[in-house]
Amino acid sequence: MRSGRYNIQISSVLALTTGLMMLVACGANSDGSKFREIERLSDSIPEFPSTTLISEDKASRGITAGIYRYYRSQAKYEDVKQYYMNELPKAGWAFSHETALKDWWQDLGGRELEFHRRGAPEYYVAIQYAGEKASYKWDYAITIGWGD
Repeated sequence: MRSGRYNIQISSVLALTTGLMMLVACGANSDGSKFREIERLSDSIPEFPSTTLISEDKASRGITAGIYRYYRSQAKYEDVKQYYMNELPKAGWAFSHETALKDWWQDLGGRELEFHRRGAPEYYVAIQYAGEKASYKWDYAITIGWGD
């Protein structure tokens, strides 16, 4: 009797795993169209003056896509915040919310601003400030994404 129950459990796990893999592989971005749109939209995101781009990463999967840019800057968070609160709405982005960030439950002073595309809220821009106590290789990060 035990082997029958064991086979059902294994079958359930395999079905769930296969379903999740299909969701990731066959999502709305499986053809890369959402990622191409993110690349196009990334041109509408201005860079804060006095920042230096230090790296950029890109990811494209069936259910999510993003471009991740990391910057160094001595600029104060309030100045960066004000800049993007003024500039992104001009480029078609609507402010959503601001969040305090923690790194492994430690408050390093990090903050995040999130904006969504007007008329297409599944596209977003997140402006992250690492925090005055952080010791990352970057001070600010910008994510242009879809999904999540």
